Amino acid sequence: MDLDQVQVLIAAHDLAAGTAFDRALENGDIMLAAVPASEVQEGASDDPDAFRGAVVVEPIGQGEQITPEGVNDDPAVATLPIPPGRIAITIEVARPLGAVMPGALVRLRIVKPGSTRDVLPRDILVLAAGETRLAQGTVGLLTVAVSRKEAEKLRFADKLAEVTSGALTAEVAG
Repeated sequence: MDLDQVQVLIAAHDLAAGTAFDRALENGDIMLAAVPASEVQEGASDDPDAFRGAVVVEPIGQGEQITPEGVNDDPAVATLPIPPGRIAITIEVARPLGAVMPGALVRLRIVKPGSTRDVLPRDILVLAAGETRLAQGTVGLLTVAVSRKEAEKLRFADKLAEVTSGALTAEVAG
């Protein structure tokens, strides 16, 4: 019997893929717990800063230790599964993405001089995010989960932005 106990972060409740670590910590969905030292998983920590800005990339069950396998803050690695009833579509957005991570909800807009128009009437789940360099500069790439009808609207909005000298943008929903 192992009497040495170590404090590590665990899931206080089941955490779904796409859950933001910081939000889960604030909501009490992640907590410190004592576990036998011999059962501490590789990468587990008692320091929330070790996972700040990360997103749950595979479901974590209640009582499971938080490890780098379950959460990730690298957009190139942190991609989420497509939710049932949705399809994934990758779109180009004008601004570099900065803090947009998988699991974020974003509002997609067409921005033109003097006007801004929402593309869809709801916030959209980001499955993957990245950036690429083109001749005209750095642009963001978002893979989002949408219905088929919403995918058609996004493709139309992309063309409309191009024709009207506007820009398709993504802003983290507040």
